[in-house]
Amino acid sequence: MAPVGEIMIVAVFAIALLAGLLQARIAALSSRGAYAVRPTMIGSALSFLSILATIALVVWGFTHLVWYWPAALLAGGLPLPAVLVNRSTLKPLALGSSALACLAIFAAAYFWYSAR
Repeated sequence: MAPVGEIMIVAVFAIALLAGLLQARIAALSSRGAYAVRPTMIGSALSFLSILATIALVVWGFTHLVWYWPAALLAGGLPLPAVLVNRSTLKPLALGSSALACLAIFAAAYFWYSAR
């Protein structure tokens, strides 16, 4: 059985990874014109940083956790944004896109900073 501390780290990692994957899907659909509101320059920069942070989270997961946690989370988490984010749910989710991006960026910064 895994220690409680490891389970908590994996839970926070899973939430941050899912937030980053959802935000990346929202950014991909919005850039194709599925959402009528054009993103601002700050929103675009935040979206780009969030995608980089999500990649950093995946790298951190494979380097600091047991290999099967990030592998299982990626296997389960990659198809989930495709199911959750579609044209009918894009507008309400796009309103919270900045919060998802900030969550992914701050989580990646926290994990990499605490790994020192």
